Amino acid sequence: MSYKFFIHTALLLLCSSKALFAQQANKYEVFSVNGQKGIVEIATLEEVLEPHKDNEALEISNKYFLLWQQDTVRPFNKQTGAWEKSLPVVRTQPTVDLNNKEYLHVIAHKKSVLYDGNMKLRYSLPGLYADFFPKRDLIPDGFLIAKAGKKAHVLALKGDQFVLLHQLEATSFSNEVLELPDGNSQEVGVLFGGAHTYVFNGKFELIKTINSFVQSDLYLDRLLNPAARRMGTASGPEYAASIEAPDLSFRETGSDAQHIYYTTGDGKVKLTVNKNMKVVGKEGAMIWVYKVNRSEKEGSSDVNYGAANSYSFLLDRARGKALIPGKYYTEMGLQVLFIR
Repeated sequence: MSYKFFIHTALLLLCSSKALFAQQANKYEVFSVNGQKGIVEIATLEEVLEPHKDNEALEISNKYFLLWQQDTVRPFNKQTGAWEKSLPVVRTQPTVDLNNKEYLHVIAHKKSVLYDGNMKLRYSLPGLYADFFPKRDLIPDGFLIAKAGKKAHVLALKGDQFVLLHQLEATSFSNEVLELPDGNSQEVGVLFGGAHTYVFNGKFELIKTINSFVQSDLYLDRLLNPAARRMGTASGPEYAASIEAPDLSFRETGSDAQHIYYTTGDGKVKLTVNKNMKVVGKEGAMIWVYKVNRSEKEGSSDVNYGAANSYSFLLDRARGKALIPGKYYTEMGLQVLFIR
C-alpha cells in the first residue's frame, strides 16, 4: 500500500466520520420554564415548542423528545425537527429498564413491545403487562419480572422475543446470599410475598422452594440461612482510592447591585444572572436557574425556590451559549462565558 493511498484513505475516513457525526448531532433540544417543557432550535435559539402545562414528556432518548398525549406518545426527532407517528403506550408503566437501558413500553396487537431510543421496535413480550417489578438493578440482564394479577411472570429474552419461564404467586424480588453445606456461598434471586418463597440461580432456574410466606426482605436471610452465624470485623470495609475529577458544579463567586456571578469549580464556565436568581447544577448536565422568593417574618427571612419558579437548559460549549430561547435570557439576565 502506497503512502499517498494511505493518507487519501485516512482523510476519507476522517471526513466520513465527521459527516456522520454532523448528521447524527441534535439540531433541537429540550428546555423548561416553570417546570413546563419546550423545544428550542439550537442554531437560532428559536422556540419550536412553547412550554405548556400539558407538555408532559418521557426522557429515555437523547435523540427524541417524547410528548405524552393521553395514552399515546408522540416522538419529536431532535435531529430532523420532525414530529413522528404517535405510539400507544402503557400509561401505568410507560418505560421498562432492561440491561441498564430504558425502553418505551408500547402496545402492539394486544401485547407489550419495547421500543429503543431510536424509536425502533426491539423486543416483543408474550402478553400485555400493565406493570413490572421494581428494583430493576437487582434483576439479572436478559430477564424481566412482570406483574400479572397476583402472580409474577418471569420472562427470559431469547433473540428479540421474551418467553415465559415461570408463573408464580409473588409480590417482591430480592437478591440474597445462600450459604451452602460445604461452607461456600451462592448469590441467588428470591421471589416472595406469596404462600411460598422461591429461590433461583443467576439463570432463573428454580433451585429451592420454601413453604413459607415472607412479607419483607428483612426476613429472607434468616429464612434462607437459619443456622448461619454472622461474624463482623472491627476494621470495616476497605475502599480503593478515588481519582479526583474536575469540579464542574456552579458556585456563587461574586455579585453587584443587579447581578450574581457563578463559576464552575475548574473556572472554565461563568454565568451571570439577575440578583433574584439562584443557579444550581454543573456543566454537562441540565442547569437550573431558580427565581428566589423571599418572605420576611418577624425579623427572619425565608428563601423559597422550586421547579414552579425556574428555568432549566443545557449549555453548548461548542457554540458558547445556553440552549434556551433568547427571550428567557432577558428574563433571567443570563450571560454565559466559556474560557478556553
